[in-house]
Amino acid sequence: MYKRTIGSFTLATALFVVLLTSAVLTRAAGTPTGQFIVQATVNLSCSVKATTNINFGTIQSPIVASEAIPGSVTVDCPGALFWVFLGKGRGVGATFAQRKMTSSSNPTETLIYSLYMDAQGTTVWGDGSDGSGNDGDSGLTLPRTFSFWGIIAGGQAPAAGSYQDTIVVTVSF
Repeated sequence: MYKRTIGSFTLATALFVVLLTSAVLTRAAGTPTGQFIVQATVNLSCSVKATTNINFGTIQSPIVASEAIPGSVTVDCPGALFWVFLGKGRGVGATFAQRKMTSSSNPTETLIYSLYMDAQGTTVWGDGSDGSGNDGDSGLTLPRTFSFWGIIAGGQAPAAGSYQDTIVVTVSF
């Protein structure tokens, strides 16, 4: 009976080793896979970084003609083709060619001026309609500063006072 117990123990040990080895090999033999999604949403962001005001200073009435006063708009629009538009202003009946500053003391009094893309006053800066021009960029050189010039039309005889207008700058991309 002694020999039989040792033989059963040896057989049981050998069987355990075989099962353990086959379990390890079976576990290492598979190649499980999985997947996941990578995504992003990109929004273009453009902004008007800076503007300079146009101040014609003190002028005498009647106006013969004014000098071209420079102004600028700085735009940051990375990676996008964009255009810069200058509005007509808030003066009643204003157009791109004849913007109107309004008297602070008498809203019926106006002073006609315009904003040009060049100091010679050849191209009115607007939105591209009604004979006006506009400017833009590819968005690769940023920020980008655009210059313009304000000129008061000659031949006017405005009443004494302080005149002002507000221009909206629009960036389209």
